[in-house]
Amino acid sequence: MKIYYFLFFLLFLNYSFSQNKNLVYYVSVFGNDNWSGKIERPNNDDGPFRTINRAVIEIEKLKKNFFNGNVEIRFKEGEYYFSNGLKFIKNNSGDENFSITFTANGNEKVSFIGAKKIIGFTKVKDPSILNRFSKNVRNKIYECNLKDNDLFDYGVIKPQGFGRTKLPLQMELFFNQKPMLLAQYPDKEWLIITDVPQEEGTPKNPGEEKVLREGIPSGRHFGKFKFNSERTKLWKEISDIWMHGYFTWDWADSYDKVKSFDYKNNVVIIDEPYNHYGYVKGQRFRFINVLEELDIPREYYIDRKKGVLYFYPPSNINEGDAYVSTLNDIMVSFDSCSNISFRNIKFQYSRTSAVKISNSKNINFSGCSFSNFGNDVAIIEKGENCGFLSCDFYDNAAGAVFIDAGDRFTLTPANNYITNCKFHDFGRIYRTYAPAISLNGVGNTAKHNHIYDAPHMGIYFIGNDHIIEYNEIDHIAKETGDVGAIYTGRDYTSRGTIVRYNYLHELHGPGLCGVMGVYLDDFSSGIYVYGNIFYKAGHAVMVGGGRNNIIENNIFIDCDPSIFIDGRGMYRNVEYFNGKYNALWDKVKLYKIKEPPYSVKYPELVNIEIDEPAIPKYNKILNNISYKGRFLDLYSGIDFRLVEIKSNLISDPIILRRSERSDIETEKFTNYDIIDKEIVYKFSLGNNIISTEDPGFEDFNNKDFRLKKTSKAFELGFKEIPISKIGNIKDDYRK
Repeated sequence: MKIYYFLFFLLFLNYSFSQNKNLVYYVSVFGNDNWSGKIERPNNDDGPFRTINRAVIEIEKLKKNFFNGNVEIRFKEGEYYFSNGLKFIKNNSGDENFSITFTANGNEKVSFIGAKKIIGFTKVKDPSILNRFSKNVRNKIYECNLKDNDLFDYGVIKPQGFGRTKLPLQMELFFNQKPMLLAQYPDKEWLIITDVPQEEGTPKNPGEEKVLREGIPSGRHFGKFKFNSERTKLWKEISDIWMHGYFTWDWADSYDKVKSFDYKNNVVIIDEPYNHYGYVKGQRFRFINVLEELDIPREYYIDRKKGVLYFYPPSNINEGDAYVSTLNDIMVSFDSCSNISFRNIKFQYSRTSAVKISNSKNINFSGCSFSNFGNDVAIIEKGENCGFLSCDFYDNAAGAVFIDAGDRFTLTPANNYITNCKFHDFGRIYRTYAPAISLNGVGNTAKHNHIYDAPHMGIYFIGNDHIIEYNEIDHIAKETGDVGAIYTGRDYTSRGTIVRYNYLHELHGPGLCGVMGVYLDDFSSGIYVYGNIFYKAGHAVMVGGGRNNIIENNIFIDCDPSIFIDGRGMYRNVEYFNGKYNALWDKVKLYKIKEPPYSVKYPELVNIEIDEPAIPKYNKILNNISYKGRFLDLYSGIDFRLVEIKSNLISDPIILRRSERSDIETEKFTNYDIIDKEIVYKFSLGNNIISTEDPGFEDFNNKDFRLKKTSKAFELGFKEIPISKIGNIKDDYRK
């Protein structure tokens, strides 16, 4: 009889929970974790929880009792501090019958913070410190004792940059929610490497033999270089001075530590480990973390031995809030979870990432913002149907959203997404290869995003069948060269991605080789570039030796050129095909291209090894419009027989630029302009129209690139581009 009653009680309990389809709990900075959490405002003996951790404990209880339904955790306005990361696993996760939403309560402002607010700033009075500053700023520098704020872990600066694993950063300072700047020299411009002394014996880096710069293999060095300044003689303490620079290539930055100076000869001796590519005369760099260089608003310096922070505030120190990042853990992580959402929450400040999603599905963030993080903001690994909707990412040290999901062996899509988000001022410390969006794997999507104001690339992709559409990208690559707003490279099996209906504009980088709009680098193949608008987009579409790429129905305006195709594998990069460098072929073997699913989905791959793989065959340029720039570059001996060029409307002063065979980086070019009858005739054979007129834009001067119905492009088969749908759109979160 007792067993019967016990079983009846369990059934009743399960039935009771299953009937509570919607539960709401509240969390408040004025709450108490001993309360029920079911009441929005505190009363005498009950009210909201105090912490998110207490709310998660309640979720665990519901999960144990097989709750079916929806649970909302509503946060009242305030700042919620994280001393440790919040980890979701199966025990506190939703499932197919149980969804969990963490959300701001109504329109209240809610922040999750991985930092500590610091107080106690006073003007510097110690003469031994004051005398290290420039005279004109000595009365403007403040100090704060971090130990008095119960802070003892300041982190350390470590070698960082291209080719190195991103590590949690040292403590950073933020004032009025903006990142401050580690004291540096110079403040705005760069120092120049004036010489890299070559010595007898074994170099620290032998350099790249095939790329000679002033007769020296690029990057060859002996652990030192000369520079163009005597400022270093003023610096009293050099034990923690670093350099940040583009020491060899304009697409590979690095942070290297100073070991010592030869002041007589203006030589810096570099501490190991050295950066990946070495050092080259003429390249740019600056010194960072120098107390004496704290001389402009926003700069700061942390004396880690004393635990003192020095700061030149950009505005009244008493009228702003100062925070230092303290969290060394990922703020919110998910492993083997499902059906969890975060809405309308502001994630701020950390030495590392905000979100990591592993082996999970249906995890999403909507209407949230992420700022001042010290690493890639969000990582999705082996996730399905996870993503970010109408979120803002800004002022972050590295990239924003990194996705690596979908099975490349079976070509199974993951269907993760980044939709209607805004990205700007990212890559502020990790300057290169820290894109706003990184799509890896199979079948992930980036659409309706706006990406702008960054030092390097906007979107990186590798893998299969991604969709990149309706995005606006502008004013990126502001500090680098040889970079793409949308970039991929070095994988024959990475194909099927569609890049369509994007607006790429005002792309101008200062570095060598400039900026590309869509950069299909190093033999990228099988990419479909359709219906995009490129305005002042540098090398708008660059095909770097690849094949089976289709460039169709795009509008190119004032580009240099609109389309670029080279034969780098034929002469300049033969190591990819003579057995010296197997990066392409290792992937070909790994994914078994002669067997399903690759042989079925990508039949053009099956015989690639015997089909003159070094030659960029089967590329197509169809139904495009090009105006006010240069239409086509064919480099390294590429001729018309290798490219299908049909039904394009070309209204450029220069139709074609060609170069002959070249075994080195420098090429000799020949331009063919619109009055060259022979070239005009060759293009006319492909039903291309050469014109000196405006292609028929509605209002070119005001950047209205819609086409009038009378445009000749429609006669060639051009399809109207849905311009009004490009970029951010209004929805429930972005109003």
